[in-house]
Amino acid sequence: MPLGSRIPKPPLHKRTVRKVIPHKSGVHRLACLTLYKLLLRQIPSSPLPHTLLHTVLRTEFRHDARLRIHADIRQSLTTGYNALSLLHSLHNLPAGSETISSLNEHLLFLLQQQQQQQQSLPLSAKASAKVRAKAKAAEEEAASQKPPPPRLTTYPGGNKILDRPFPLSALSGGRRHVPQLINASGFPMLRVKKPQPPLIGKMIRDKIAQRQRRHLLLAELEEESLSWAMDEDAWDEMMRELVEKEQQQQHKRYGGGNMDGHAVAAIGDVGVGGGSYVRTVRERIQDVKLALTAELVKQAELAKRFWEIVLEEQALADKEREERRRAKLDAWLAKVRMGMEGRGLVWEDRSAATTSTTTAR
Repeated sequence: MPLGSRIPKPPLHKRTVRKVIPHKSGVHRLACLTLYKLLLRQIPSSPLPHTLLHTVLRTEFRHDARLRIHADIRQSLTTGYNALSLLHSLHNLPAGSETISSLNEHLLFLLQQQQQQQQSLPLSAKASAKVRAKAKAAEEEAASQKPPPPRLTTYPGGNKILDRPFPLSALSGGRRHVPQLINASGFPMLRVKKPQPPLIGKMIRDKIAQRQRRHLLLAELEEESLSWAMDEDAWDEMMRELVEKEQQQQHKRYGGGNMDGHAVAAIGDVGVGGGSYVRTVRERIQDVKLALTAELVKQAELAKRFWEIVLEEQALADKEREERRRAKLDAWLAKVRMGMEGRGLVWEDRSAATTSTTTAR
């Protein structure tokens, strides 16, 4: 290291000071509530008017609960502890002494100041906890009295989707719109128009929830219930072996005689009349799988029927489009013929000749 160079000092780590919010600190709240309870316990044995003293203490603590500056909080706590010492020292003083009289006057002065401060506060600050609780209860009651949402039902006398295609006279607007076959989370649906009706959305959500419940039940049966059933069957097998062993011992003990009725009943209850737990769980698993498979088959048949509806609607739409084109052309030709006849020109209808020539070919 060269001469004159300074030895580098280790970096100083800054001390992180955590900012404490008084009214959100549990330690601060505990200290304030403890002081408040100690002051209240001094009221019954104090020579001062109990009601006046209780009112002043309660009002002061409610007012100081809104303090946020640490210096103001420290000053209020110091005042409270001084008041506690003063009340404790007044136990041996007579009620008509000069000290008691001056303290009464001071309490009355504090009560007047508190009342003036309450009158100068806005209405929101003067609202007590009881008033706020009543307002909250009234809001909750008003919210509970709101009418329930309307129940989604089909339109009375409405046409079913599987009854399509409908005749042109039953369609609104006089023009047929071909529906689209869509896949709604694995369920085939026919989208006729946008936006989607709420009843169809509810039906899709219900089908998805039912399928999800079945898959969850199947997973629970295969992963948890099946292993539990195997353990139960193993336990029953162990008990059956023990009962059989007990039967053999009794058979040897009584020299080939019969066992008592309790042992016979125990053998009949273990593994014979109760069946197998594994078989019951597997039957339930099979039922859930059959329900899922039946749902898939039903959806496949429904998708096939929907596709047939789309093809029928498309054929009718093409036919009606051609009829509209032909009617429009006939109206235009009729208008042209009337114009030519009005000017004395001869109209030659070539559409019939073209049709006859095409038929002859």
